[in-house]
Amino acid sequence: MLFEQEQRRRRPTGHYWIAAFFLSVFLVAVALYYSATDLPPDSFGTQPGHSKSRQIYATYLTAPSADQAVTSQPHGFGDDDPYFVGVRMLNYQLRHAPETRSKRQLPFVVFVASTVEESKRAVLRSEGAEVVEIAHLGADWIHTPQQRWSDVMTKLRMWEYEDDYDLVVFLDSDMLITQCLDGIFDEAAAQPRRTLDRPNATVADEAPLPDEYVMAGVPQADLLQWPSFNKTANYDQMNAGLMVFKPSRKLFAHYASVLAIPGRFDATLPEQFLLNYVHRDDRSMPWARLDLVWQAQYPNAEDIANGVRILHDKWWNPWIKNDTAELFHAWRWRMEGFYEGVRGKIYEPAYYRLNNTN
Repeated sequence: MLFEQEQRRRRPTGHYWIAAFFLSVFLVAVALYYSATDLPPDSFGTQPGHSKSRQIYATYLTAPSADQAVTSQPHGFGDDDPYFVGVRMLNYQLRHAPETRSKRQLPFVVFVASTVEESKRAVLRSEGAEVVEIAHLGADWIHTPQQRWSDVMTKLRMWEYEDDYDLVVFLDSDMLITQCLDGIFDEAAAQPRRTLDRPNATVADEAPLPDEYVMAGVPQADLLQWPSFNKTANYDQMNAGLMVFKPSRKLFAHYASVLAIPGRFDATLPEQFLLNYVHRDDRSMPWARLDLVWQAQYPNAEDIANGVRILHDKWWNPWIKNDTAELFHAWRWRMEGFYEGVRGKIYEPAYYRLNNTN
């Protein structure tokens, strides 16, 4: 989770903007070229009863809130909920687009809060994603600064699915993929680790820890030019937008016990700060650092040029005028064109049939 009001990076020179413009034109042209080669896999349009793969990509979707400001002009289904559009984009990139889809044909699971409309779930299923509802999880002492975060702790229930999945690569819905991500499952940071025996790090009122765990991510980045990460700032803080983890009911029980203790962690960014409290470096389950090439927050053209795999920004906000905004929008419309061409806009009837019955 990231603060919407964070100040944007310093303005580049005029020459930089000219170069950025031509780069954006090139990227849009590439996106249009690849849209002609998109081929749906055999499973397109079907909802398998359950994944056979023990490794998955996943995201989490909640219902939009009243304070979720989207000032861009609506163009199609879901424009009132940019996070839903973002989930659809992830599904398209992970399952269909030739240059980004999983070569291992790994499933994409969308964990949803109970408040997510059935019409949106139907769209995701029809486009090939698996949809799994998880029960609400919260605590009375946590008061989030934004209404849309009221369901954010529910995300922790993903750890309960140890019977279903061995390894999960979690992606926030405000992310754009630039190339296949399958290699992240093989990273050293993504392999199981033994829980450390650190008696001084054990807290009596917290539930026991599992014998092993996986928790890998990238540090929280500041708003910088390339490279997008400054080791002197927030190096100890994991950003919860990209995580590789091993589901574990015992670890979930530990998280839940921490959540139940008022004031145990800073609740400004609730789930991110809880995870950082449990997995900080001086405790028994420190988180492992992925290579910074996997994700750039507040990305710029240099991030793309240097091969960053995931671009992390709220692309739908009108104040994002940087040189990557065009790339985000090009991918969005490439996705829409793909579904219109292959499916004949079936998602619009599915939505309006459920929401315009009078």
